[in-house]
Amino acid sequence: MSVDLEPRPLKLLLDTIEKAKEKEYIKEGDEAIEYWIRAAALARITYGSKDYHYALCHIRAGCCYLELLGLYDQALYHSTEGQHTIESLSSLPRHSPETIHVHANSLCISGQVLTYQGHLPEAERSLLQAERLSDQYSKTPEGKPDVLLDMKIAWAMGKLCLKQKKFELSRRCLEKALELLRTLPCKDKYSELNLLKELSNVNLQMSEFITAMSCLNEAEEFSKTNFGPSSEERADVLMKLAAVHLMVIKRGVNSSEENVTQAESLLWDAYGIMSLSKGPANPQAMTTQDELVKLLILTERYEEAVRILKDLIPNKSETYGEGSMEVSRARKVLGSLYLYLGEVGKSSQQLKLVREIFFAVLGPNHKETMELSKILDTLTGSVDGKKIDLKRPLFRMTV
Repeated sequence: MSVDLEPRPLKLLLDTIEKAKEKEYIKEGDEAIEYWIRAAALARITYGSKDYHYALCHIRAGCCYLELLGLYDQALYHSTEGQHTIESLSSLPRHSPETIHVHANSLCISGQVLTYQGHLPEAERSLLQAERLSDQYSKTPEGKPDVLLDMKIAWAMGKLCLKQKKFELSRRCLEKALELLRTLPCKDKYSELNLLKELSNVNLQMSEFITAMSCLNEAEEFSKTNFGPSSEERADVLMKLAAVHLMVIKRGVNSSEENVTQAESLLWDAYGIMSLSKGPANPQAMTTQDELVKLLILTERYEEAVRILKDLIPNKSETYGEGSMEVSRARKVLGSLYLYLGEVGKSSQQLKLVREIFFAVLGPNHKETMELSKILDTLTGSVDGKKIDLKRPLFRMTV
């Protein structure tokens, strides 16, 4: 009598699903997806391609693609495969609590991807159906409210409504998502921080600057507590908070000296964090300096802006290369500031370097190249062959 020592497909399936869940929990996306796809193949062998287990494995693979790797096309493919399988089931299994639950998850994934891709009516239909199915599942004898799924649906609806410019509805959805997130037993600090930042963005779209600042102040305190006072997460929030103050200053609506002081302090704090953690030539650190230059120009502190640019340009050159557009645009701002300050020789020197790159990258007939050539012709006093007297700058730097 021979003994079959080969493991049965069902046992392999269950073992593979457990491994997939483990990898998903510790956010190892590639390995989790590999196990879920392997589980889908085993489910097809064990139960066939018209079964709940086959749908579940595809939908969970789609979830990992979306949430762990940010690969939208793959996420949509797997969630759609799962949906088609569920919709092909006979009436009884299709309306079982576990099938309703997994169907709601698949529609939530599809809604998020369709929102990202700009297919807003289809995204709305998916998310509304996901919301209805989640509610239906919670009312079944075997089911109970899935707070995590309800949070994801509310968050996805908030993003969708923002794209639809339904700002008030977007804010309500994001507030609901944040409330649900905070009730979960396993705290997700990254999601909570991102939700606070997205709430701030919605309030900005509604021109509610005080509320936007309040959200970011909460996010700043949260990031300091959960990630550390010198964390990149905190630096990012400081940048966003400074951007709100800059927006208030630019619009001139209820702006004050306090906005200027706060924006400058926030930007220097963010720069200090980024330059210490990654060095002054790091793109994020240099972006902070770019914003500082804008602030200084807005407040007519041109000499200070020049000093920052003189430090910034060598760092940009180190990171992007001397012939890059990033360096050229910084030089253009520096040249413009020199011109406004009446230092024509220094201005001409910077702008000539910029023109060389613009010629090579944008071409001689590009609008920016032609404008720069006219300015340089003027600086050398050779417009239409006539000498001119440069007693004051020909244009003012704008931000």
